[in-house]
Amino acid sequence: MPLALVVRENKKLVVEEFDLPKYGPKELLIKVTHVAQNPTDWKHVHFDLAKPGSIVGCDFAGEVVEVGSEAVGNYKKGERVAGCVHGGQDAKLDVRGAYSEYVVQEASLVFRYPSDMSPEAASTIPLASITAALCLFHEMNLPFPPATAQVPVLIWAGSTSVGQYAIQLAKAAGCYVITTASAARHDYLKELGADVCFDYKDKNA
Repeated sequence: MPLALVVRENKKLVVEEFDLPKYGPKELLIKVTHVAQNPTDWKHVHFDLAKPGSIVGCDFAGEVVEVGSEAVGNYKKGERVAGCVHGGQDAKLDVRGAYSEYVVQEASLVFRYPSDMSPEAASTIPLASITAALCLFHEMNLPFPPATAQVPVLIWAGSTSVGQYAIQLAKAAGCYVITTASAARHDYLKELGADVCFDYKDKNA
């Protein structure tokens, strides 16, 4: 039986066997090969947000094992994909986390990644990029790229995972991008699309 990192009472994490998850007609069954760690993973456990019996973890990369009959994207068994799930949710809802040997996700919510990209790198993309996109295009209602929003946007902590995606997406939406980071990161962030960088250590920033 496959293994997973499961939340138990009193914030305890244990490695346990679990039944191979069932997949629906629009979903893929994926064998997880790599995962990434996000703040939400440990916070779900530390702040008692994860239900006992749930599997934690969001970001993953892996290989397609089974394809639902109505799954979009023309995925094939053995293809390398990456995506994310909402780990730490109630296992009774059949929502399972990424810190397991197998995971199920809708085909529309995973992606193929280039052959020259490592699965380690691919596993870090989903949650950070989605977080940045939701902030810019859902919460702030910026137009989807390509666009010419022509508005200034401040992205605090631009060198973080979310910050780097936010800079690129905001620039693609036509924004004037202002960000903060340590001085050593300014040139790199300008390559990503930042127009102005401020040192977050500067008391005047």
